[in-house]
Amino acid sequence: MTALENVVLPLVQTFGMDRKEAVHIADSLFDRFGLYDQRSKLPYQMSGGQQQRVSIARAVSVKPALLLLDEPTSALDPEYTASVLDMLQELQKDGLKTIIVTHEMGFARHACKKLLFLSQHTIVECGLSDDLFQAPTTPALKSFLDLVLEWKV
Repeated sequence: MTALENVVLPLVQTFGMDRKEAVHIADSLFDRFGLYDQRSKLPYQMSGGQQQRVSIARAVSVKPALLLLDEPTSALDPEYTASVLDMLQELQKDGLKTIIVTHEMGFARHACKKLLFLSQHTIVECGLSDDLFQAPTTPALKSFLDLVLEWKV
């Protein structure tokens, strides 16, 4: 299916929306997120970042109260990571609540207001992202940040 059909189909089939209205919503999201020229492309014709942004557009097309994202920038080049981060930041500014699971600390630092650090299936530390990055209170988080920030991974 094309990018447009990937967004329109669930609106029509699952939510019973009129197709014309669903296309209008999809086009508005594509325009908003710089994807309008991608609307008739198939997934293999788009970059990973474009595919990810179409996926997010599909998820927000139904106006969810909460968006759950699991590794939204995984395997993306830095420029595509930045475009996804920009998109998420815009959605968050509009009031969309998000929960993001990621191993990418640079992304987490910029995309999240609050952070939960998990180690061995346990919440080790939680708090405001800026506070945890500047002054971790547990040895586990301090050690982890020292390692990943030293190597910028």
